[in-house]
Amino acid sequence: MPIVAEVGRRSWKVRLIFIIMYAILAILGVTMVYPFLITLTSSTTNAMDYNRFAPLPRALWSRQERFTRGIVQYYPEGMRNAIDEFSHQFNGVPDTWTAWQAIGLDETGIPVFADAYLAIEKDPDAWERAQKMAQDYSDFSLAYNIEDSICSFNERHMAQFFRAHYNAIAREQMRREGIRYPTPGQVETRALSLIADKWSVPFDNFFIIKPGRELTTPWDQQNYWPLQDGRAQDFAVAREAYRDRFFLPKAVKAKWYQMLRGPETRTLLGIEGTGPVSLASLNKALGTEYRSFSDVPFAPDADAPQPLQALWARYVGTVTPACETRPFSTKALWFRYLNSVSTRERLGIKEGSVLTIEEYNQVFGTSYASLRATPFPIPDTAPSKLKENWQHFVQTAYPMRLMEIRLSPALQVQYSEFIKERLKGDIERANNMLGTNYTSWNDFVLTARMPYQSEQQSSLWMEFVGKQPYEVKIPHSAEVEFQHYIMNKYGTLEAVNQAYGWHLDHVEQIEMPFDMAYLVNFAQNERPLFLASITENFAFVLDYLILRGRAMFNTIVLVVLTLLAALTVNPLAAYALSRFQMRQTPAIILFMLATMAFPAAVTMIPGYLLMRDLHLLNTYAALVLPSIANGMSIFLLKGFFDSLPPELYEAAALDGAQEWQMFLRITLPLSKPILAVIALNSFLFAYNSWEWALVVCQKQEMWTLAVWVYQFNTLWSPTQPWAVMASFIVASLPVFIVFLFCQNIILRGIILPQMK
Repeated sequence: MPIVAEVGRRSWKVRLIFIIMYAILAILGVTMVYPFLITLTSSTTNAMDYNRFAPLPRALWSRQERFTRGIVQYYPEGMRNAIDEFSHQFNGVPDTWTAWQAIGLDETGIPVFADAYLAIEKDPDAWERAQKMAQDYSDFSLAYNIEDSICSFNERHMAQFFRAHYNAIAREQMRREGIRYPTPGQVETRALSLIADKWSVPFDNFFIIKPGRELTTPWDQQNYWPLQDGRAQDFAVAREAYRDRFFLPKAVKAKWYQMLRGPETRTLLGIEGTGPVSLASLNKALGTEYRSFSDVPFAPDADAPQPLQALWARYVGTVTPACETRPFSTKALWFRYLNSVSTRERLGIKEGSVLTIEEYNQVFGTSYASLRATPFPIPDTAPSKLKENWQHFVQTAYPMRLMEIRLSPALQVQYSEFIKERLKGDIERANNMLGTNYTSWNDFVLTARMPYQSEQQSSLWMEFVGKQPYEVKIPHSAEVEFQHYIMNKYGTLEAVNQAYGWHLDHVEQIEMPFDMAYLVNFAQNERPLFLASITENFAFVLDYLILRGRAMFNTIVLVVLTLLAALTVNPLAAYALSRFQMRQTPAIILFMLATMAFPAAVTMIPGYLLMRDLHLLNTYAALVLPSIANGMSIFLLKGFFDSLPPELYEAAALDGAQEWQMFLRITLPLSKPILAVIALNSFLFAYNSWEWALVVCQKQEMWTLAVWVYQFNTLWSPTQPWAVMASFIVASLPVFIVFLFCQNIILRGIILPQMK
C-alpha cells in the first residue's frame, strides 16, 4: 500500500515535496557516481592529465589533447632533464611548461601548441616534407650507435619484458638439462634465480624491477662512465627492444605484415604484377623459405636479407618513426650550460630567466629566428664571443665519453708520464689496477676515444684528456653525426633546405627532427596508440594480479568458505535465540553486539595470538574462522525470525515436522532477502579484508587479491598513481557484479519488513 494515496498526489504541495525528495536523491546519487567517474578517468591518464581529477578524460574528444599527452612516453616524469629536452626538440613550448602536471593544467596552451603541428597534416607540401624528415630521422636513429642512445623506459613494460626474456632463457636451460615439460612455476623460479644471480640482487617477482637508475642516468655529466654490470647489460637489451619496436600495440605491429603484402613491397623489391604480394613472390625476391607471412620476423636482425632490412627501415620510417630509444641530444646540454648561473653572470643575462632567442642574439651578436635555429656545434665563422663560450663549454662541461683526442707522439709521451706520476711510479700497482701486464710505462697507449675495458682506465683517460687544451679535442655528438648523414644524402645545404623547407645558412644548424617523427607517428597510429594508452594501466594491473601465485584461487576459496560459514553459523545461532526463549537471551544479544564496539585493529592482536597458539597461521582456517560468526548478522536474523508468524511453526509441528525441517523448509526460504544482505556483507568482508590476511598469512602463496592490491598500491603509488587507480577499478569489479545480480534480493530485504 502506498504511503501517499492517489488522491493526495494531486495536490501541488505533495508534488513539490516529491520533486524535492527526488532532487535530493538525484544529488546524493551524483555524489556517489562522481567520485567513481574520477577514479575511472584517472585510471586512463598519465603524468600529464592525472592531476586534473576530471570525471571524463578530455582526450576522448580533443585531438590536441591526444597529440600532447602522447609525448609523455618519450619524456616521462622522473627521467633526467626530460622536460628540458622536450622544450628544445619541439617548437612552441611555453616557458611555463616545467613539468607534466603544469602542462596538463594549461587548458589554453595545449591547443595552441598542438595545432601548430596538426596544421602540417592539412598542407600537402608541408606534410610531404614532414614525412621526408621523419624517414631520414628514422633511418639515422636505426643506424646510430645505441651505446649513445638514451631510452625513456616505461616502468609498466619492464616486468613484462624481463619476465619473458628470462623465462625464455630458463626454458632453454631446462631443455638442455632434459626437463622437457616444466611447469610455469618451475620456469618462473628458475628465471628469478637467473636474474638474481646476474644482478646480484634477490628477486621474488619481476614486478619490483623499476628503471629508476636508468631514467636518471647522468648522460650529461662530463665524467660519466657507463656502468657495465649485469643490470646495465640487461637494460641495454631492453633499450634495443624499444628500438626494434617490441612494445608497440598489436594494431601497429600488424601494419608491418600489411606492408609486406602491399604495393610498397612490390615496388621496393621489384616484384612484377599488381594486387597483393603473394608469399611465393616475397620468398623469391628475398631468397627465403617462409611458410607464412607470420613467419617473417618483426624487426629483422642484421643477418636477415638486405631487401628485408630495407623494407623494415621503410616501415619504421613511414609508420612508427618516433621511438623511446633515441640519440642523446648534446644540444640540450649546451642550452643548459648557457642557462647556468655562472654563464648568466658572465654573459650579463638577468638571473632566474630562461634564455630567450632575443637574449641569445643580443649577447652573441647574431640574428637567428629561434633557439632551435641556432647552430650546434658552433662553427668557426661564428662571432668570437660565441666561440669563446663554446670552447669553455667543451673544456668544462662536454661529456668525455663523446670526446675524441688528436693523437700525437708528444701527447703519447705526456700520457705515459701522467700514468707514471698518477700511480706513483709503481708499475706493478698500475698493472693490477688496470688489468694489464706491461713492463714499461711507454706500453700504456693513449687511445683517441675513451676506453671501456675498465672503470679505472676510463677514469685515468678522462682525467688526462680533461687537462688538454681545446685545440686537441674533437667533440662528437648525435647532432654532428646527423649533419654528416644528411649532407652525405643530399650533397649540399641548398638541397637540404629545398627538401625540408628550411632556410639555413650553416650545416651546423641542421638538427634532428624528432618532432616531425613524432607527428608522423601520431598521424599514422593515433587510434591504436590512444587506445593502448587508456587500457595499458588495466592490462598491467591484471598481469600483476593474475600472475601473483595463487591469488585468484586463494580469494575464491576464502569467499566460498566465508559464505558457507556465514550462512550456516549465523542463521543457526539466530534461530536458536528466536525459537527457544531463555532468560539469558538479552544478555547474549548484548554481548554479541558489544563485539561491534571494538575496532578491527584491537581485535586483530588477540586474534593473531589465538591463531598462532592453534598453529593455524598461513592456512585457510586462519582466514575464515574470525568471520564465521557476526554479532550484527545474528541480531538482524533474530529480529527477522521473530517477525515470522508463529502459526507457521505450530502448523508444521502438528504435521510432525522436526525442528531442523522447520528451519530448512520454513525459516530459510522466507529469509532469502535478509540472507542475501548477510551474504553480501560477508563477501565484502572476505574479499576486501587485506589487513587480516596480511597479518595471519606471511607466506605470499596464501595472499589474496586484496593483499596484492595493497602491495601494488605501495609499490606503484609514488611513480604510477594512475595504475593504482586502475587497480582500484579492477578490484571493485567483482563487488559491482555481485551487487548487480543481487540487487533485487537486497531491495526485497529492505522493503519486506514494511510489507509485513
